Amino acid sequence: MNSLNQRWTRETFLGEVSAVDLSLHEHFLNWADRYGEVKFGEGSSKATWQLWLTNSDGSKFYPFLVYADSKISIGYQKMPENMPLPIQTWYKELVSRADGIVQEEATQKQWFLIDLTLGGNAILLVNCVERMQIELKTTENQ
Repeated sequence: MNSLNQRWTRETFLGEVSAVDLSLHEHFLNWADRYGEVKFGEGSSKATWQLWLTNSDGSKFYPFLVYADSKISIGYQKMPENMPLPIQTWYKELVSRADGIVQEEATQKQWFLIDLTLGGNAILLVNCVERMQIELKTTENQ
């Protein structure tokens, strides 16, 4: 458990993950470290982290928020600030089809939760972020 004034760390976050999901979280965090900037939550009793990506103008956004209980918060009606509009368009379409989501319900919400451990959700997010990075690099080189 984290005090309200402390920042979570990789170690304290992983300490809150269930033993059955620990390997998945370790792999997901290792992947995230290679594709963006991982920032751990602060001042909450729930362990979290975000993956931040950088636009060509230096502004940053995070496409999702990961909880130690394997839930991932995805913005939908309210997409992350500074996420480029072309990325928002295809990202909304893909994440609304995540395993365990009722698309009609999800698309009416500001944000929704998906389960990292369910079906192909981890792969879905990996593919989305890798595509985002390609598009951000393409924009940067123009």
